Amino acid sequence: MQRGHVTWTAVGTLSVIGSFWLTMRLFQVAELADEWVPFAAHFIGALFAGAVIVTHATLRPLREPLIAGVAAVVVLMLLFLAMPSPMFGWAPTRSASPGLLALALACVSGVGATCGAALARRFTTTAPNTIKIVLLSTMLVTGLVNTVIQIAIGAGVDMRGQSWFGLASLLVVVLGGFLTQRMVVVYRPWACGAGLTLFATTLYLDKSIVDALYALVGSLVIGAIGARLARRWVVQADVAPLPAARMH
Repeated sequence: MQRGHVTWTAVGTLSVIGSFWLTMRLFQVAELADEWVPFAAHFIGALFAGAVIVTHATLRPLREPLIAGVAAVVVLMLLFLAMPSPMFGWAPTRSASPGLLALALACVSGVGATCGAALARRFTTTAPNTIKIVLLSTMLVTGLVNTVIQIAIGAGVDMRGQSWFGLASLLVVVLGGFLTQRMVVVYRPWACGAGLTLFATTLYLDKSIVDALYALVGSLVIGAIGARLARRWVVQADVAPLPAARMH
């Protein structure tokens, strides 16, 4: 049962946001801080996100991915300009013309998502694949978690030492697994729940391997719970694969 195009646009928006943050993290690890980095991160992040969402559904590369790429920057603009964060920054907030730079980044992101989708449509199909599900989950959950955290920080919520925030974080991971399973056509709870494992593991690697393993396994199990709930409530799992989606 293929999901609606509007739903895929929303999921694509979160995926573009997540892919952007993952790309920025890679640039930080590589110690790159030039002026072109935000543009490159938006394009590369949107490129991969556009490709991934199209490998799961027969979407139109000039519509849903384009809208998702632009909408991702709009969401970031609303978050960082309307709710500035003392902990995280975004390039337009440091610019003398934030609106113009945000508009340029929206164009870059939209073009990137469209290019990624077009390439994916030409060289891949929408047949279910565990690796593709893990990639979708990683982008979607990363985007969802970062968006929720930014909203909380921008709203002035003090998250340090707050037990309720830990519970809220767990619920967000459950929601990420739920949404991923909601969007794919086969039942893969562990793949759908893998979205936060990369992020969670990197947070603890500089502390101890044991903590990193706890973070990895914990996030995987919690995300899988969300996928299980999706299977029980709304998903008809193990349906026939979608037909191949290629450009003509």
